[in-house]
Amino acid sequence: MPTRQAAPVRARSPYLVLAMLMAVYIFSYVDRLLLSVLAEPVKADLKLNDTQMGLLGGLAFALLYSTMGVPLALVADRFGRSRVIAISLAAWSAFTALCGLTANFWQMFLARLGVGIGEAGGSAPSYALITDTFPPEKRARATGIYMMAIPIGSAAGAFLGAWIASRVDWRLAFIVMGLAGLLLVLPFRLIVRDPSGGAASRGNPPRWQKPSPNWAANPASGWFAWPPASVRCAPMDSISGCQACWAAVSGWIFSTAGLSMRCWF
Repeated sequence: MPTRQAAPVRARSPYLVLAMLMAVYIFSYVDRLLLSVLAEPVKADLKLNDTQMGLLGGLAFALLYSTMGVPLALVADRFGRSRVIAISLAAWSAFTALCGLTANFWQMFLARLGVGIGEAGGSAPSYALITDTFPPEKRARATGIYMMAIPIGSAAGAFLGAWIASRVDWRLAFIVMGLAGLLLVLPFRLIVRDPSGGAASRGNPPRWQKPSPNWAANPASGWFAWPPASVRCAPMDSISGCQACWAAVSGWIFSTAGLSMRCWF
């Protein structure tokens, strides 16, 4: 008796997939920068000092954002990249909304930790999906379009956060941005699928390719092409997280030094 074969998943338009990935990345930057835009009202309402604001803006977000990128990239390669992106979007959007419900420093700190964990699972699988979706001659163009989400998200976060806060208050800004991100989860899951035939789309762990013998002459085909795509992209998030940590530490050092100098003179 002939066996029934599963119907192949109909491929979506590559640029529609890219538009959805870009929308997710825009929300990523809106949510991570919202605290910086609303720093003054948050500081006044929660009665925080400069050190606490530095910890919320740097360490609280970057601590797990910089360390969870590689583990979540491995999960994405194992269980599906689009699935991990959708779960990550839901996680950081929910924690962004929770930021608007906090009443003290530690509640806000834990909410920002959650934002960092969620966003750690977004970027690396997105780069891998772009690699899977576009042919080599179009990947640079697609990546350039995807990276436009950074300035768009930064500008949108600054404008919308400040506008909502000026009309109502800073808490509503967090809640609105978080709920807007949650509304994007379902359309993303319906539109974006892992390309059929890949290890991630079948639920099988990707094979770590054996390095090419000529890796010294052509590193791109050797050791640097060894891990799965999501894992190769994950260190970029770790570097960004470390930069945010350093920004928080250096800001605290210089603010403390400035206070000491004022006391000295």
